[in-house]
Amino acid sequence: MSSSSSSSSSSSSSKRSSNILRKSFLNSEAINFFPKLNTSVLLGHSQKVHSVAWNSSGTYLASGSVDRTGKIWKIDGVNNQKYCTLQGHTASVDQLCWQPESDYILATASADKSVRIWDVRTTSNSNNSNNHSIIDSISATHIIQTPGENINICWSPDSNYIAVGNKNDLLTIIDARTFTPLKPNTKFKNFEVNEISWDPTSELFFLTSSLGKVEVMSIETNNEKKICKFN
Repeated sequence: MSSSSSSSSSSSSSKRSSNILRKSFLNSEAINFFPKLNTSVLLGHSQKVHSVAWNSSGTYLASGSVDRTGKIWKIDGVNNQKYCTLQGHTASVDQLCWQPESDYILATASADKSVRIWDVRTTSNSNNSNNHSIIDSISATHIIQTPGENINICWSPDSNYIAVGNKNDLLTIIDARTFTPLKPNTKFKNFEVNEISWDPTSELFFLTSSLGKVEVMSIETNNEKKICKFN
């Protein structure tokens, strides 16, 4: 074996040892750190949970599940408990998001080919436990039918639009002021859409693709226009 090969082998071995030691250190730090935290387990769903999201003030946590429901959890650090159940979807609730300008309104995306809008202030079947009002279930305030099984959803920062992506890589933009889809829907034929997001101004829209690119679009009143893409 040449001296250069020996040196390379020694260097690789040293890096592996260093990584093992680093991982061991991080694991030991985690073991020492997490038991010191006060944790709560929120029980309520009967099947896998696919999505969670906090409202803007951190007072409510929403979760979506394969059990076809969403749940709202009231988090105050003392009496963390289920506040209400979002009832009505006929298939799994795969993702959800809160309206950026409201602590009480959220949207859910489901495999039942619908997006539903909810207001957690809706009162029905309410009861009072330990001075905390609990609502057993609420119904959606709006139901928007979509072309396919939905897996992605995000609300624009200005609260005017909701973007929804489905399993067939079809993007639907919903006008959140009227709760109607803009036309046409955008179909991406040459790649899989993995994640979607708005920029802080709500003027640009970003999609990550299976081609290792980020597509950037400008959302106009009745049209979606691709303006550039990043590798």
